[in-house]
Amino acid sequence: SIIRLTMRHTDKRMSPQTDSVLSQTPREPLADPKQSAPFIHVKARGPQPSYPERAAVLDAQVPWSYRWDSYAPVEFTHPSVFANDVTKKAGGWADPAIPPAEVSTRISFCGHIQLDQGRPLNPIGRTGMTGRGRLGKWGPNHAADPVVTRLNSAGKLEMVAIRRKDTDDWAIPGGMVDAGEDVSVTLRREFTEEALGDNAVAARQMKELFASGGDLVYRGYVDDPRNTDNAWMETVVKHFHCDNELGQNIPLQAADDAKDVRWLCVEDNDAEVSKLYASHAHFVREVVRQFRSKPTDPEPERAQVIKLLPDDQQRSQEWNPPPPQHKRRMFFDLCRCFLKHVD
Repeated sequence: SIIRLTMRHTDKRMSPQTDSVLSQTPREPLADPKQSAPFIHVKARGPQPSYPERAAVLDAQVPWSYRWDSYAPVEFTHPSVFANDVTKKAGGWADPAIPPAEVSTRISFCGHIQLDQGRPLNPIGRTGMTGRGRLGKWGPNHAADPVVTRLNSAGKLEMVAIRRKDTDDWAIPGGMVDAGEDVSVTLRREFTEEALGDNAVAARQMKELFASGGDLVYRGYVDDPRNTDNAWMETVVKHFHCDNELGQNIPLQAADDAKDVRWLCVEDNDAEVSKLYASHAHFVREVVRQFRSKPTDPEPERAQVIKLLPDDQQRSQEWNPPPPQHKRRMFFDLCRCFLKHVD
């Protein structure tokens, strides 16, 4: 099956006002879930190691607009989700068993949340499973994924990739956005926890890189194997590029949810990129496209010459435009010089 994914991306950085998931205004729906969807998810209908087998759903049966009276999805919510019910456990991270009344007003990058018998409907369509699986929230579960890159000795783009403990897939080292947390905080925290371990020196080295804000790559639905008909992943993906010195000296160390970490070449290596977890291959391809399409400095040599001049000499060579009253005199002087040269 081919995922028909419509990427929503921009080269602009998110402003501080939009950097918090909870400050986002719900977007107008791209499409009514009962009518159509922007693409057909595939991994959201596939296996997940801790899930029972889903009901089979064909591509044509995914959209809610397809009438399927005999649809019989498997109901499943992992015990760890019930054990972390916020109404029963202090510090819990999961919604109660019955969706709260405000669920339809939650922030979703896919638009307004549609309900069916009080439960949110996956905006893309059927997954073969109802309930929440391993996801704590009814409806959208927000994540943040930092793509950290460098150029290797061959000039090819590489990214930091971690091997997930739950699925054994290579992935972007991202994670869940805590309630009320800015995405920028999540990006740095998750990368540090999964790819740098307890290396405090490395964490300080990366702090300045993440302070730049990064380039926004994608914001929207994720074709994730944890998704169900009633709970799904959405993410914000940002790109952070290391200069040569930093890229060569980051001491990678797998920790937290990662069992391994490495630099993965993402150019001319689609065989590896295509195997990345969930929708990560699409995000990484967009990172490469944006990186290679960025304009270069149109006057690098001139900028370098000016920078190398001593301060006093540079100031003396600065050009100040003439006042308006001298422009006419300059014009006639130039004309006289030209006529004299012709004679």
